[in-house]
Amino acid sequence: MSAYAAGDFKVMRDNPFTRFNAADQALLQASIDKALLAEAEGQEQAWKNDKSRASGAVWGLARYQDKGQACRKLRVRNQFGKMISEGVFNFCKQPNGEWKLLGPDLEP
Repeated sequence: MSAYAAGDFKVMRDNPFTRFNAADQALLQASIDKALLAEAEGQEQAWKNDKSRASGAVWGLARYQDKGQACRKLRVRNQFGKMISEGVFNFCKQPNGEWKLLGPDLEP
């Protein structure tokens, strides 16, 4: 299962994600997948690539329903060297079982 295969991470421009190589992205994706499937909210899914300066963590914040779909809010924190970004993103489970990134959570 790919958490953001169907999503669009263009919302993450001008931040550490733009510096991530394929291995970094795979580690981030694995952490997102774990957070989406975690039973409890707030569990940290940390990752780090020892071969690059990339690291981060993902936390499940809340579950909700949208148009009959199971959805989750995740806090995503990415770091590349001293560059850090953090945001909350909405994902919903599609009928085929894939999680789709809907975009950043714009609510305060």
